[in-house]
Amino acid sequence: MGRPKKLLETPPDLKNLVTVAFAEDMELAEQYKRQLLENSIPAAIEALSDQKKMPMAEVAVMVPEEFLEQAYTFLARQAACDDFFDMVFGSDGQTSEQWDDED
Repeated sequence: MGRPKKLLETPPDLKNLVTVAFAEDMELAEQYKRQLLENSIPAAIEALSDQKKMPMAEVAVMVPEEFLEQAYTFLARQAACDDFFDMVFGSDGQTSEQWDDED
């Protein structure tokens, strides 16, 4: 499944990449990168400099331009699933233990 582990660990040259998404922190950016790599989409992350930072965007998730559409579609689909689960199960951050306590 996917590419060999060695290829997944080889970081692409950042100057040949385009930004597909911004993450609010390094943890989320690593999650996006891992998901992309697991789906055979080369990816890298780069912390934004103070001049490039935007509200709620600390890290750029980047892919080669030829993978941009595929990566964007994949991440959009993942976000839609996350939104669905937030809607169905609540987005207030309650854990299942907290729900059990309410009964």
